[in-house]
Amino acid sequence: MSSEEKVVIDDANQKPVLTPTADEIRQMYKVIEEDILPKTRKGVKEGNKVFGAAILSPKLQCTICETNAETDCPIFHGEVHRIYKWSQ
Repeated sequence: MSSEEKVVIDDANQKPVLTPTADEIRQMYKVIEEDILPKTRKGVKEGNKVFGAAILSPKLQCTICETNAETDCPIFHGEVHRIYKWSQ
C-alpha cells in the first residue's frame, strides 16, 4: 500500500493522514527511551515479554506508561495493562 492509499470504511468520517514533525518524532522517541524502556527492562527481568505502551498528552508528554505484566495477569499485554491502570 502506498502512502497515497488509505483504508476507508466510511468516506464521510475519513480523518487526515497524521504527519508528525521531526520534533514530534524526537519527543516520542524520548518517551520510549526515558519512560517505557526502563519499565520494560524491569518487567523482562521479572519474566514478562518485551512490550510497553504510553498515553501521551496533546504535547506528546508521557502522562502514564506501562509494560507487559503477564506474570500478574495473562491478559496484561502492555497496552491492556496501561488502559487497566489508567482506568483505576
